[in-house]
Amino acid sequence: MSSHLNVSFLRRAAIAVAVLAVVGAGAVFALHQSHGESGEVVAASDDTADAGTQAKGGGEVEILLGLARDAMKDNRLVSPQGNNAYEYYLSVVQLQPNNVVALDALRETLPFASTEVERLINQRELDEARREIALLRDFDPTNYTLVILGAKLDAQQRVVTAEDEARASMMRAADANPARATRAPEPVAAPVVATAPATTVHNPVRSAPTPAAPAAAAAAPAVTTAATRSETPPILRREVSPSYPADARRLKRQGWVEVSFTVEPDGRVSQASVADADPRNLFDLAAVSAVKRWEFSPATRDGLPVRSVQRRRIQFTL
Repeated sequence: MSSHLNVSFLRRAAIAVAVLAVVGAGAVFALHQSHGESGEVVAASDDTADAGTQAKGGGEVEILLGLARDAMKDNRLVSPQGNNAYEYYLSVVQLQPNNVVALDALRETLPFASTEVERLINQRELDEARREIALLRDFDPTNYTLVILGAKLDAQQRVVTAEDEARASMMRAADANPARATRAPEPVAAPVVATAPATTVHNPVRSAPTPAAPAAAAAAPAVTTAATRSETPPILRREVSPSYPADARRLKRQGWVEVSFTVEPDGRVSQASVADADPRNLFDLAAVSAVKRWEFSPATRDGLPVRSVQRRRIQFTL
């Protein structure tokens, strides 16, 4: 709750700065207009006052939209707190509830922001994930993805709490029995995660050849084990081509996006996020949304399906 209040406070502070800037400029203009060429004070009409009020509101919106565009260019989608594109667009909607630019931007960036939240949860940055979920819910409180992320956050929080309690219990037991504390802890088997080498997928708009493997891969040590020989990489069974963003098509822009994602043992894709892109933010959402719908035959180890981490480059060409 306190984090949500801080977000609201910072958002209001940003609006206040914009208001002061616009009102200051408006005051200078009004003072100049209120004096005639002879230096006499001229009373402003009601129409002039209304126009000034509208200009002030429009000025605030333009300032906030400019800040939002700058934040998008710097890849500050939902962080840092108080200085990110999502909060600026929300502030625009508070001033003008029907502002098409802000509403479209919020709708289009919400899936990408949700992916960032999922990454934070997986990395156990739970406080920041909780703040970003609250921020996204300001725009779409009933969004199903946010409901799922909220449940995942709660589950991860329970795991962390249980681990903290178990660690505290072990420390209390060690204090009660110092001789036992000198024994080395028994190793805990970690989950098997198969990491596949980075590859490049075909151009979703126009087919392009897959680049050759790096020379460094060919120079890798020839030493192998039985476990390595029994591993197989995941195989793409269903590829969904991303849609070409309308803005990019209108501007005749081309580029690429490298997407990092996990292929689960059941073949579905999870934890898809942008690892690199050129240009930034233009094709990111389209690439991630498409990869999330891909389907694989999972990687295997000793004949059993395992989780694997993949990285694919998607080309966008006209």
